[in-house]
Amino acid sequence: MGTDDDGNMYFKPDHLEFETGKAYALVITNVDDYKHELAMHEVSEKFFTRKIEIESPDGELVAEIKGKIEEVEVGPHQTVEWFFVPIQIGADLDMSCEIEGHKEAGMFGTVTRY
Repeated sequence: MGTDDDGNMYFKPDHLEFETGKAYALVITNVDDYKHELAMHEVSEKFFTRKIEIESPDGELVAEIKGKIEEVEVGPHQTVEWFFVPIQIGADLDMSCEIEGHKEAGMFGTVTRY
């Protein structure tokens, strides 16, 4: 997630595909000098989140979050890992940054689980 030289915001990639029943670790990296969010409200209903891990720059565990997750806010130049298992099929479900103006600037995409 970030902003290009023209001021357009993005998720890269902007479409994610997952297979139901398979375990994943989604690495979310913010390359900007300000925070972004990854909001996937519809998707979270169809995922079993095992945990989210946050580490310090030197690799020490800062936090581990468990339970139903709908949004992950990532600070400037930080990385978060989201460990989950898709449990229901769904196509072209929305993901976006819900910080004011970010979605309108291009920070949105879709998720498909098969």
